[in-house]
Amino acid sequence: MKISHYNYNDNKKIVRYENNDEDDSFYATAAVTDDDDDDDNDDDDDDDDDDDDADDDDDDDDDDDDDDDDEKMRMMMVMKTVMIIIMIIMRMVIFNMNMMIMMLMMMTMIVRMMAMRRRRMVMFMMKMMMCCNKDDDHNDDDDGDDGDGDDDGNG
Repeated sequence: MKISHYNYNDNKKIVRYENNDEDDSFYATAAVTDDDDDDDNDDDDDDDDDDDDADDDDDDDDDDDDDDDDEKMRMMMVMKTVMIIIMIIMRMVIFNMNMMIMMLMMMTMIVRMMAMRRRRMVMFMMKMMMCCNKDDDHNDDDDGDDGDGDDDGNG
């Protein structure tokens, strides 16, 4: 059985069914109910399917945006790594540290800075580049003689 078409007459829904087995066709009548609204909703659902197809096209654009975001992330990672290496080399020149400490520090800095946002990373790098370790300066300059006659260095 398949529905060939609908005819609406006053309060009755007239539906034409065709019998596939025989050539005979017959009519059935039924009271009009809320099914009409469901039929309208079915039509809306068909429209929604078309919208879903349009959304699929938009999803392709989103995939392009994701590719752009991935490219930006890759560039950020490269930029961070280059900046870290430059910072490590400058610190090595400034503080004259040995290689083993520098390698350990480089690994720590890479792990730490990859988790930071860009502004915080730049601030962190400026802090690391500009400020000196006061304990190192104190130990380098302190020979135990503070001018008060004893060599305890406490003034």
